[in-house]
Amino acid sequence: MTTPLAHEPLPGDGLVPNMSPLTHRLYHRLPEIYRVLDSRDFTWIFKRYLGGMLSTAGEVDSVIDNLIGSNPVGPAVPEPWSLSGDELEQWRSARRNVKSILGDPVNAPAAWLPWLAQLLGARLDPAASEAEQRDTIIYATSGWRGGTRSAIADAARTALTGTRYARVVPHYTAAVGGGIAEGDIWDIVIVTLDSETPDPGAVLGAVLRKGVKPAGVLLHHTTYEASWDQQEAVYPTWQDRDAATWAELAEAGLVYHPVPDNLFTTNPSFEVNATGWAARGVISAIGRVLGGLDGVGMGRVTVSAGGIGEVFFPLVDVDASTDYVMSFSLRASEVRYTQFFADWLDASDVFISSQGVVFGNAPAGEWCRPAAVLNAPAGAAKARIYVQVTGMLTSETYDLDAAFMREVA
Repeated sequence: MTTPLAHEPLPGDGLVPNMSPLTHRLYHRLPEIYRVLDSRDFTWIFKRYLGGMLSTAGEVDSVIDNLIGSNPVGPAVPEPWSLSGDELEQWRSARRNVKSILGDPVNAPAAWLPWLAQLLGARLDPAASEAEQRDTIIYATSGWRGGTRSAIADAARTALTGTRYARVVPHYTAAVGGGIAEGDIWDIVIVTLDSETPDPGAVLGAVLRKGVKPAGVLLHHTTYEASWDQQEAVYPTWQDRDAATWAELAEAGLVYHPVPDNLFTTNPSFEVNATGWAARGVISAIGRVLGGLDGVGMGRVTVSAGGIGEVFFPLVDVDASTDYVMSFSLRASEVRYTQFFADWLDASDVFISSQGVVFGNAPAGEWCRPAAVLNAPAGAAKARIYVQVTGMLTSETYDLDAAFMREVA
């Protein structure tokens, strides 16, 4: 006989005792006379006798019911009359395809969680909360997937909120001030969104606690959320932005991805070095430094004397009488008058004409993105793009990044 809980009926209280589902079903299949006689003095001796005999069988029966499942898809009646014969059979098949509660880590009784974890090779932390143990099974962070990028990301997600965005980037570390920087082969950085990371320290703690860290590696964590400047640098046109997913927009600039069909194929973003770029005027040289918008590198020029300075982009091949959209990112240390030019050359590098675009005063310390549509004249085969900054003083700097040029579709 099952042991009554505090809220269950007891002998003499006038209520029918609560037994196992199996006992209840068998009891109500007996002739009515048995139940009438059993209730004469409100003790239900016969039902309690059945419960004592069938308690273990009832538990087994309940487990079988839970394994089979009892959550079919859709209501049983009425059946949808508008479906064809094949569609109706699919609908009925979906109803038969019920979910087993014991195989569902969200709804399974807590006592069954170690069994579910064992099926996946997952390791449950006995000190973890029930919710975290369920997350360990849902994401299967440890066990057979332990050490993989997806397992590390899933382990980190247990410490996050919202969409639980997490990305694992090998061979990078957390950069000073946010974002990531180049590391070595033993570095792995986990990137999460700042707005979804209530406790940054808990992210690495979740990964270590779940036992998914690969042996020998050094784990890092940073929060990241792409700014409008970074999104604009990586997706320079509205067509590019519309084609990107929300996740791609959120991680724009985290690591470098070449812009499709970019005519600047030589160091458009200074990710490797400054090869192909040149300086003139009060600028003695241009070099690569860490930082920027679309990856880990950007170009920086330092002014050596007062006056006008110009930076020349890598030479690109163009088609005559064709329109091109062109843009780049610029950040000046002081407010300075800025414009950029396209010198059109023929196939022998002979100058044809020049086209200038006035940007105006670039704000101090802020990224901005000059852009224009340029038209290659008849006979043009190459374009030499350069940016000109006026009125600079000694030791001023300005940064360049994410140069882009593409034929207008």
